[in-house]
Amino acid sequence: MLAIQPFVARARPLSAVDFDALDPAERVAVARQLDTIVRRAQRCYRVTGHLPDLHGRSRLEVEDPVRIRELYLLPRRLWQAGARLTLLHSHNLLLTDAPERRVVLVDYDLAFRHPLARRAYFALRRRLFLLDRWLIRRLHRRGAASSSR
Repeated sequence: MLAIQPFVARARPLSAVDFDALDPAERVAVARQLDTIVRRAQRCYRVTGHLPDLHGRSRLEVEDPVRIRELYLLPRRLWQAGARLTLLHSHNLLLTDAPERRVVLVDYDLAFRHPLARRAYFALRRRLFLLDRWLIRRLHRRGAASSSR
């Protein structure tokens, strides 16, 4: 199978986006797109048993991939993969510049290669989608409340 990574000009990872700097209508549009992505990821899991890597690696993991796999760093990796990495801090989801403001997934690899680690990550990630959806609703409400003023 061949997968070609998309090149998206004038886009930045969600981890680098200041959502408060977006105008209210843009926040609402981004929130809707993220909600759709979460629903599609959940549906993908139900159909295939796999989740797309919506979050990506932190800079430390990219700079030092051998060291990050050390066993003593496992708690840190699980913390990053779970609690700290919400969709609003994703490295693999990009937000294009205005006027389009489209959220684009640019990485399709498996999050973990070992089957047991992958199953643990998927179980954690599926539960954390609840947190993601709550944060997305807050983003949506902030945008809707600001636009009604």
